[in-house]
Amino acid sequence: MGRYACCVIFVTLLGGASYAQTASDCAALMKFGVYDKYRTFTTETHYKQIRKFFENNQFSSRQQAQSKAAELGLGIEGVLDLNFNGTSSSSNFEQWRQHLIRSSYQEALSVGLSSTSVETISGRITGLVETCLTQKGVHAYVIPAADNQNFTVTVDFVPLSSEHPLTTGSITVTPSSVASQCSPNNILGQQRQIGPQGVSLSCRRLATETVNVIVNTQDGSPTFTYDAYVVPRPSIQFTATRDIIQSGETTRLNWEVRNALRITLVDFEQVPEVGFRDVTPARTTEYKLNVTALDGQSTTTSKTITVTPPPPVLVGARVHFHTTDDNKDHDTNVTVAINYGGHTIAAVSGTWGEFPDNSDSGWKEMIVIERPRKDAVIGASSVRLVEAPVGHDEWHFNWSLELTFSDGSTKRYDFGGGNVDYDRTTITQPL
Repeated sequence: MGRYACCVIFVTLLGGASYAQTASDCAALMKFGVYDKYRTFTTETHYKQIRKFFENNQFSSRQQAQSKAAELGLGIEGVLDLNFNGTSSSSNFEQWRQHLIRSSYQEALSVGLSSTSVETISGRITGLVETCLTQKGVHAYVIPAADNQNFTVTVDFVPLSSEHPLTTGSITVTPSSVASQCSPNNILGQQRQIGPQGVSLSCRRLATETVNVIVNTQDGSPTFTYDAYVVPRPSIQFTATRDIIQSGETTRLNWEVRNALRITLVDFEQVPEVGFRDVTPARTTEYKLNVTALDGQSTTTSKTITVTPPPPVLVGARVHFHTTDDNKDHDTNVTVAINYGGHTIAAVSGTWGEFPDNSDSGWKEMIVIERPRKDAVIGASSVRLVEAPVGHDEWHFNWSLELTFSDGSTKRYDFGGGNVDYDRTTITQPL
């Protein structure tokens, strides 16, 4: 993409010499009316070249288009693969071709056209046209300035033979409001000899004026139109791989901008037309992409990344016992472990002395080994109690487990109802 949507328009009458492509190929290429020598066109204008390629060559099948494109070195598969409302270039080529010729750039993008493919094909067409301009015959073209008001009309003649080094003809420019501002002012409408060095005019128009140029020589009469210039508005896509992230996470900002002079990611720096940046905002942040259009006007597009607090995790656990009608001996060891994903995430073990009949043990704090997320622990973990007496101890009890999470919430589980447990009893309960 260039900075300005300028255009260079050529119409060429060719002799019969054989070059990199045939005279008929050049005749079709010249009908584009476009020679973007300095790569200043917008992608949308380049797309018009591709449409013209299919319009002027009058291909009768996909295979014929592929064959000619391959012969010229044009990779048009990405265009041939477009599908317009169920019509493909393979199912009904002529109907597909008519769809393509009538479709705008935005319509083609919506059915899968790649802007990169357009730029690649257009660049190759530009090279082919440049070769065509060396062929024998009359070449007429306009070179606009960056402001699309000042421009130069040039007509040159590549001799058909040494015996015919020059041609004779005249140049007409309309409307008269434009013609009156062309200089030298003694060229328009006058018969002049034209050779390889050409004849040039410097002219000026309003950007809204369409200019017609007629060249009438003894070796042919090419005509062309220098269309009024309308500044294309920028095409801006600004997205993120994830719009909502948790604190500490990273997301990627992606952008693709067309028809712009300058693009800046605000608070960062100037960026290319297509790019990305990874960001890790500490809080909800609005990122702004500032785009300066070809006419100097600026517009800003924003993307907000919402940052949510980190999910609550397990930070504490404790266990409580209530002895019913049979006490725990002073030397009976009790181990309680919470398991999640094959790992012990919290545990406590001790004898804690005797637990008499009908008494409470008090809460026993557990050591938290791992801190899984709250939503993972609840419903996907289990608690395991192992009673290990010395000798024989029959202990009757109820017990409770309480989990504490980083958001301050708790979850309590009550087990039992007068469980009767004998030597080295193991109890496993889901959470």
